[in-house]
Amino acid sequence: MDDSPPRADGRHAELRRLGEIERRMTLELRDVRKEIADLVQQLLPHHARDH
Repeated sequence: MDDSPPRADGRHAELRRLGEIERRMTLELRDVRKEIADLVQQLLPHHARDH
């Protein structure tokens, strides 16, 4: 008989791992968008929109 853990256990761990990566990337993307908006405002103030 196979003593390895059920595949579902590995899938749940992988989903948790991917969820954490997605969360971090979402935060990083938010930061990058803010940096881009700041650069546009500094370099091209006539193209910047007020938020």
